[in-house]
Amino acid sequence: MGVTYFLLSSLCLAFVVKAQDCSKPTLGPHMNLRDESILLQKFSDGNKVYLTCEVGYQPAGGSTVITCSAGSWSRVTLRCERKHCGSAGEITNGHVDYPEGTQFGDKALFRCDTGYTLVGNREITCGDKGWTGRLPVCEGVKCSPPPVVVNGTFSPNNDEYDYRDVVLYSCNKDITLIGSRSITCSEDGTFNPEPPTCRMIECKHPQIGNGQWQTGSRPPHRPSYKVTLNCNSGYIMKGAATQTCEISGEWSPGLPTCEPRNCSRPALQPNMKLKDPDNLLQTFRHGTEVSLTCGDGYMSAGGSAVITCSLGRWSRVTLTCERKNCGQAADVTNGQVYYPQGTRFGDRAVIRCQTGYTLVGNREIRCGDKGWMGSLPVCEVVKCFPPPVVVNGTFSPNNDEYEYGDVVLYSCNKDNTLIGSRSITCSEDGTFKPEPPTCKMIECKHPQIGNGQWQTGSRPPHRPSSTVTLNCNSGYIMKGAATQTCEISGEWSPGLPTCEPVKCPPPPVVMNGDFCPNKEEYEYRDVLQYSCHKDFTINGSKSTTCSEDGTFKPDPPTCVRECVLDRTASEFLGGLLSTSKDTVFSRAGLQIRLALYERLFVEFYEQMLKNIKEEHEMKMKILQIELEMKMKKREMQQSQM
Repeated sequence: MGVTYFLLSSLCLAFVVKAQDCSKPTLGPHMNLRDESILLQKFSDGNKVYLTCEVGYQPAGGSTVITCSAGSWSRVTLRCERKHCGSAGEITNGHVDYPEGTQFGDKALFRCDTGYTLVGNREITCGDKGWTGRLPVCEGVKCSPPPVVVNGTFSPNNDEYDYRDVVLYSCNKDITLIGSRSITCSEDGTFNPEPPTCRMIECKHPQIGNGQWQTGSRPPHRPSYKVTLNCNSGYIMKGAATQTCEISGEWSPGLPTCEPRNCSRPALQPNMKLKDPDNLLQTFRHGTEVSLTCGDGYMSAGGSAVITCSLGRWSRVTLTCERKNCGQAADVTNGQVYYPQGTRFGDRAVIRCQTGYTLVGNREIRCGDKGWMGSLPVCEVVKCFPPPVVVNGTFSPNNDEYEYGDVVLYSCNKDNTLIGSRSITCSEDGTFKPEPPTCKMIECKHPQIGNGQWQTGSRPPHRPSSTVTLNCNSGYIMKGAATQTCEISGEWSPGLPTCEPVKCPPPPVVMNGDFCPNKEEYEYRDVLQYSCHKDFTINGSKSTTCSEDGTFKPDPPTCVRECVLDRTASEFLGGLLSTSKDTVFSRAGLQIRLALYERLFVEFYEQMLKNIKEEHEMKMKILQIELEMKMKKREMQQSQM
């Protein structure tokens, strides 16, 4: 029973649904029903209707059919989009703009290039079948001839002018062209700018008070003529000196005026100034009188205090100002006041304390407008604090305070050496000078030198200022100082010497002699033996020894030539040898006695023979001359007796 009821209910429901119609469907944008369906308001269940896109739109996908089922339409899947017209094409001497695009309803705008005008539609629209209307064309701009100008002409003179053609105007003689000399055919088919005019124009000869024409054109003054004006002495020009005659018949930029020159601030001496309120001004009008006054620290010494401005110049300044004198400042006890420049305004007074006194207060004061500025300082005696304590030493006197010039003496404990100055003094800067000494236990080592030894002096321990004398062993010579002093540094001064073996250089060469052995250098106690050449005799020691001072002792000998006198020569001289030998050989300096009637004798001296380089005959000749002179002298003495 229940099953039967369910089946009957389902059949009734199906009948009710099947019988339900559809109202007019709701479509997407830019869609319409097609054919007779567009006129219906209701549609039976199962009906199919066809869709189409509006004018200017085209399907872009989806189905163009929907179905009524149980009172509802199937889903609309059709999509419609605007049609594209694409490019409208190109126009010669122009171009196309698409402000919104090239789809249905959009516009294409046409513009011609400059100098061309548009003939036809300025715009066309994208329609359902493409662009609507014909494309326009761009034709070149034409201008009609420009107007004729009275008292002037233009060229070229044509019936018609193209875009940018230029027409030039000119005026007849003595006529001035006013405006632009050239006009041009413009893009709107007219000439621009406006044509000029031709007029007879003249400027009046320029005249200015307290001034005159200087250079430039003379009357009549035509447009573009120039003149230069100037002002009389003492006047200054307000405006432009150079003027140009304009086509308006006026001078440009306008005639100037000549006004009396103002005066700038007067040039005054550094010690003068203007009285207020003139001192605040920078310029002064012609005829102005100003008053002068002396500057701070100066006073009037005569002359007028008033000057006048006349045509840019000031009358002569006769006022004179001199510096005030402060006189000498008061004395300063234990000090002195100096005036490097003097005692007038601006000068300085410098105060210096005597040595040992320190200045308290201003070191210098200055002479001002009302006298010396500032209070004088005082000079107080310099004080020194006690000097430092020295280890292993003391000082005296030991005071709490010392005045300038006080002396402190230091001393060291036993066996300590004072290094530095024994006395220090309280100086002018409040400190002791020089630096305090130090006390140290100082000892110099006993001096030892190779090939030498201590000779005399102090013995260990050697304290500072002790002295010793050193010497070298025999055969050694000292290089350095023999006497040494122990310094506070613990060293010997000027420094320990050295003992070096004695060396002798070769002795001097002996003329007409030799020595042996012959070496470049000789040692201590080396002995040299000398010998003389034939007919020469040695004079001095035959041997010499290298001594401890590096020289040979005794001095080397000399070799002298022997003197020869035979019996024949003695007889020639008028004497006889005092010996039985036929020939006598004698050393230089010896005397040989001849037996003469008057007991005269011949002396052969070494100094005579040194300068004679001849042979035996020359020597004998000299001796003969000497003997003859002696004999003549003797004869003269006898004849006088």
